[in-house]
Amino acid sequence: MIVRTQKLRNAYDFLMAPGRFVDSNKPHTSDQRYETSEGDICSWHLEAIHFPGVESLEQVWEALLFHYNNIEIGISERLGHTTVRDDYDAIDGSVYNTRVLSRSDNCIPLESSIVTFSHLFTGEDEGILALDSVDEDELYPYFPNERVRLDTSGAIVLTANRRSEDEVVVTLRRAAFLKLYNPQLPVSEATRQELQAGIGRWRDVLMKTIRSYVYTHP
Repeated sequence: MIVRTQKLRNAYDFLMAPGRFVDSNKPHTSDQRYETSEGDICSWHLEAIHFPGVESLEQVWEALLFHYNNIEIGISERLGHTTVRDDYDAIDGSVYNTRVLSRSDNCIPLESSIVTFSHLFTGEDEGILALDSVDEDELYPYFPNERVRLDTSGAIVLTANRRSEDEVVVTLRRAAFLKLYNPQLPVSEATRQELQAGIGRWRDVLMKTIRSYVYTHP
């Protein structure tokens, strides 16, 4: 579990570094998108989101894990993409490998394989989740001539404080990097541009799931 410990430490150090956010007590969102020389589209996203009036940090943590444990449902419901989870492995309840196959609005097949590492520090009111894409997998290889590959990596840190005796505010700090590979299968230019334009919608699925969970679940 040395890899897990290092991934979590790197995630925490990156997001909690001084100056990472102008003011983490205020909402923050910044985005950057660019195309590589190979034609891949990369998206970089940094945000700090507040959840006032929730029961506890644990409630938001449960919502976060719910998203990743049911990621195919969230993608299908929030994006309207036909999505299945092809493979799912867990180690000690804190390391998960998930392979997702999805079909976009324009019927282009996408594939993604990620590993998540997580830990909740109950005594410190902090939770950390790190995720990384699987670059190579002999058991479940990528098929670039059949599907478009989408890589996701990032970090999430949850902290909590009280505005008053009766109100808990949970802050979610998040960094996310998405890479949509240049399609190797035949696609029209219009379809290519639609795929590129839709890359940002994938990261929005998480926040929509968390908001729905914490503000509708008792």
